[in-house]
Amino acid sequence: MGVIEVLVAAALLFAVPGSTAQQQGGTKTMTEDKRDWGEPMGGCRVSIVWLPSSETEFRSYILDIVFRNDGTSAVQFPRSSMWFDYDFSVRTDDGVEVPLTEFGEQQRENLGAAAAAVMEVQPGEEYRSTVELSLLYELDRPGTYSVQASKTFRDPKTHQFVTAVSNRLPLKITTSPGRP
Repeated sequence: MGVIEVLVAAALLFAVPGSTAQQQGGTKTMTEDKRDWGEPMGGCRVSIVWLPSSETEFRSYILDIVFRNDGTSAVQFPRSSMWFDYDFSVRTDDGVEVPLTEFGEQQRENLGAAAAAVMEVQPGEEYRSTVELSLLYELDRPGTYSVQASKTFRDPKTHQFVTAVSNRLPLKITTSPGRP
């Protein structure tokens, strides 16, 4: 491997796509990585992992989300929001739903105002995106939380709407991260 190939490979390996706020997302061929996945639904499944955040005064909690089409037909779904491309379940260890931040509430209210683009994920492809959950949800108190993401789409075989739910991720906050 030449120097340029090594540099390009290193840049691809260490690049975290998207901004702090939200990546637009995109499809690509499936990669084999060590991820936990939710149960398959309609030939598809969803996985979430935490991305490392920069150590600043405000700690970010950024999710890397992958929607994988393991089926034999293309899957389509609307994209109407950069922030709420998925439905999220964010709960305390007592099972109490964590409230949205003021920004999160604004983004949720704007869901119906935007025209939806249609994403299509072919068999053997993934749709990958990131979202900074700490801007959407009140994650400013120490405690233990759990996070899940889900995506609703039309099953190409049954033509019924189904929901693929991700694995559940724990989040332990030991100090108050503060807000920008």
